[in-house]
Amino acid sequence: MNKITSNPAISSSWADVRTELFTTEEIAESDLRVASLGELIKERAENGNKSKEH
Repeated sequence: MNKITSNPAISSSWADVRTELFTTEEIAESDLRVASLGELIKERAENGNKSKEH
């Protein structure tokens, strides 16, 4: 057992807590936002853009 799983103060994983706090729809929306932002960051990095152009 590692330090994290053997620590009695830590009882749940983020996946468990996430499903307790958010609906399936909210989780799906959040995952989509994360994926979209990841793609935007990747595209900007490939094009040499580091910030939003005005």
